[in-house]
Amino acid sequence: MNILESMKTAVSSVLSSKLRAFLTMLGIIIGISSVITIVSIGAGMGNQMEEMWANMGLGNLQVSMSNWGDTVTDRDLLTLDDVQMLGNIPNVRTATATLGNWGYQLRLMDPSETNQANLMGVMPGHDRLVNVQMLYGRYINQMDIDGSTPFAVINDTTAERVFGSVHAGIIGQTVELSSWMAAGIQRFTVVGIKVNPNAEFEAMWPDFINEEVTVPITTLQSLTGQRTVDTIHVASEDPNLMTQVAEDINAALDNSRGTMGNYHIFNPMNFLDQANEQLAMVTLVISGIAAISLLVGGIGVMNIMLVTVTERTREIGIRKSIGARRRDILMQFLIEAVILTFIGGTIGIAIGIGGGRLLGPLMDITPVVNMSSVLLAVGVSCATGLIFGVGPANKASKLDPIEALRYE
Repeated sequence: MNILESMKTAVSSVLSSKLRAFLTMLGIIIGISSVITIVSIGAGMGNQMEEMWANMGLGNLQVSMSNWGDTVTDRDLLTLDDVQMLGNIPNVRTATATLGNWGYQLRLMDPSETNQANLMGVMPGHDRLVNVQMLYGRYINQMDIDGSTPFAVINDTTAERVFGSVHAGIIGQTVELSSWMAAGIQRFTVVGIKVNPNAEFEAMWPDFINEEVTVPITTLQSLTGQRTVDTIHVASEDPNLMTQVAEDINAALDNSRGTMGNYHIFNPMNFLDQANEQLAMVTLVISGIAAISLLVGGIGVMNIMLVTVTERTREIGIRKSIGARRRDILMQFLIEAVILTFIGGTIGIAIGIGGGRLLGPLMDITPVVNMSSVLLAVGVSCATGLIFGVGPANKASKLDPIEALRYE
């Protein structure tokens, strides 16, 4: 009997007793579907984290002071000149700087009401580093930096609170801020409205997140009388070279000042790697628990195959008596066990994909089904059939043809 005939016989045997076959495959179906669902949701969570970090500047190194002790002098502080120097380091795509200033009150639509606000000074290109999405107008450009213009970019949430709605007509209008640190009112002309990246957090904790008004960094330096910057953001040409770029940045800053250990370089990829490792570990543990169903399913397959061998003892005797070899009988029952688990695995994959698509939206996650996980599931289900089908197949192949023919 060749393999094709064995497969036909196996399929015929499965179809002849559909309910028994389904109950036999149930453990395989539950195990495979659970693993596929968990892995797809885990992959979706991983993608969601990467998107979240991308919106926060994933792939960008953040350079700031790490040592504020007595050894730090004014010449050690970061300036716009350092931005230009770091931008010339090999494998650096671009470098920009930010400067924050807090303690402002932003006048809202009702002139008698104000909200806490922060001024954020930025350079051109900063919007690309942190994936700013503009709704109307433009972002800060080089002319704003050169002229220290009183222009500002606000987010849509701030626009709603100050102007009552979000529309293109806000461009050219003025926002007013006051501070106890500076006399008078600071007025900025709105040149752009962007999407608020913190909208969800603000909805949950409205009292803990201040309004943010983005202005040219040189304008904020003139307003505060300082020439330094808080943070320099450096984008690497290749994310795989970020560690090397970080070392080069540290060396460049230390060499320019003759210092050591005064600067801290934050690499968000390290946090993402740690988060992905923890997510992978959790996914593996839960998948391991779900895989217990595969063990139970495998035992079920072995039991039903032993029953099948007993039921078909006379058939085995007849086949052996007309020339079937031991390996033919062994192959026949092994193929039957593999087909049984393969069908169960296929059903489990379909249910697992459907389960991921059903549970994903409920968890606000877009599940991701990788072809590798599907192929692995198919391989595992077939391997289960082989492993747990060996015993019954071996028993069938060892039957004595004379004794088998006498079996009632």
